[in-house]
Amino acid sequence: MKNTLLSLLILFFLSGCQDKKEDQAQHDAKIAQEARAQLLKEQEEAKKKQEELEKNDKFSKIGIASKDGKIIIDTNKTKSYFNEPKSLTLKIKQQRIQMQQIDMNSDEFQAEMEKTSQFVEKVNKQFGFVQNPNEEVNEGVTMGLARNKLIYGKRFCPCFMVIGETKEEQKAADNRICPCKPALEKEIPEDGLCHCGIFCTPEYAAAQAAHSEIDEIVHEHSRGLTKEQAEILLKEEQLDGDELEALIEARNLKMIDFTLMDVREFMEFQMGHITGTDALVPTSQFYAKIEEHNDKKQTPVIVYCHTGSRSFQVQHAMKALGFEHICNLRPGIIAYPGETARG
Repeated sequence: MKNTLLSLLILFFLSGCQDKKEDQAQHDAKIAQEARAQLLKEQEEAKKKQEELEKNDKFSKIGIASKDGKIIIDTNKTKSYFNEPKSLTLKIKQQRIQMQQIDMNSDEFQAEMEKTSQFVEKVNKQFGFVQNPNEEVNEGVTMGLARNKLIYGKRFCPCFMVIGETKEEQKAADNRICPCKPALEKEIPEDGLCHCGIFCTPEYAAAQAAHSEIDEIVHEHSRGLTKEQAEILLKEEQLDGDELEALIEARNLKMIDFTLMDVREFMEFQMGHITGTDALVPTSQFYAKIEEHNDKKQTPVIVYCHTGSRSFQVQHAMKALGFEHICNLRPGIIAYPGETARG
């Protein structure tokens, strides 16, 4: 009898606890629902306030404002606003007509082209710059400078939109005037050339000329690379199929040395790999297998896969592990024109 009574008491106690838990859960859910409703209400009110501010700002520009429920109109400001677009539109139309009337074959434009060419030479002498090895870049930028000189009266940088209709507005907008301050203080010292590319350091121009010669060699196959050209090409981070083929040829001639690494899976390697591949480091086992090549951290390594995607990821992973220079075959083995082998 005592046991039965005790059991009933325990059951009653547990039932009460369960009821309290359910009540607490319902209470918490109710609070959460109310909080969410309050949040949505506050967001809606904030949205309405923002729309009202934007509306007031829009109308204030044309001289209309509200205060204490009354509409206040500034007639002078309203007239100014509605008159301005007409004059501005006319200015834009006139400017477009002026731009359309510039004939590249006209005596006026050709004379300005000559003056601009002399201006470019003067800048080069003054700052010790040289022209871009790519003549198309030089011609295009010179034409842009000459055009801007005829339109605006100043040689604004042709790579940027000229902001402002009047000379005062253009000056206030801080438009780039050649040779511009960002180019002289930052772009040329850091990158070797200005944003437009017409002004270069002698070192940059020499390097670009060397790269252009290498590109012609490896893509037209007119002749093999020299040792110096092969060393320059081996410093590139992304290679195409022709470039890798030329480097393998240079390695076979003992001009340079590097490790050619396939990062595909074993089955893919068996089906076909680039002749001259030195190592297989499957991406699925990368961190385990790459430790076998820690002795190559200071020497060039070229990685490749099927399309260049996995090898690009491996390239960055190897850099993080301390490998100093890793080249990636950008299009992968599918775009490699050289010899391949099976097995």
